[in-house]
Amino acid sequence: MAKKQIFLMHYAGGDCYSYRFLTPFLHDTEVHTLELSGRGRRINEPLQSNFKDVIEDTLKQIRKLLSAPSVTLYGHSLGGLLAFNVAAALEKEYKGSMKLVISGNAGPFVTRETSWHTLSSENLISKLRTLGGTPDVILDDPGMFGFYELIIRSDFRVAHEMASWGQEKINTPIYCLMGSQEEHAGRIDNWANYTTGNFRYQLVPGGHFFIYNYPKLIAQHLLSDQV
Repeated sequence: MAKKQIFLMHYAGGDCYSYRFLTPFLHDTEVHTLELSGRGRRINEPLQSNFKDVIEDTLKQIRKLLSAPSVTLYGHSLGGLLAFNVAAALEKEYKGSMKLVISGNAGPFVTRETSWHTLSSENLISKLRTLGGTPDVILDDPGMFGFYELIIRSDFRVAHEMASWGQEKINTPIYCLMGSQEEHAGRIDNWANYTTGNFRYQLVPGGHFFIYNYPKLIAQHLLSDQV
């Protein structure tokens, strides 16, 4: 049995392959890349646009795999909010030690002025270009974007509703990373309001998808037992 398990939760529009840049740096531990329905390995399953269903679906994936005495949950952007809510539920049933690492998200009730899932296709493409992370080959091809748009809109809706949902504090310690150029980077310490455990954060140069430039840094925090 592994001494530690790491569960990775992807960002909006992502899938189980979104952390291929990161997993080579996660040595000597058991890593599981989780996935929302309607994409990747789960392409034949319907998309879920209710955030509570998404949380429960993710919990089911973890419960089937959970076996180690130590667990780290990691999520970027939407995945960060999802990991937080998963931690809140797991605290009630998991007896081992748990740690939460979040990137690209300033926490509950820190939302965009406009809900991106309500934007026109043209405006959504513009926002995605600015945000980064979505290949131009998808944004420039109407056919490819038409398919991807269904996924990203569903995920943005889930993220918006999850960020706007009241949540009590968790006991799990939180470490948060954000890019210094992100829209809400100045509010990164908002996460301190949602844990009774240790909280630390770090701002690094870059925008929302700074993670691609810092795989070693992220891996370091995922592998460490400390926050």
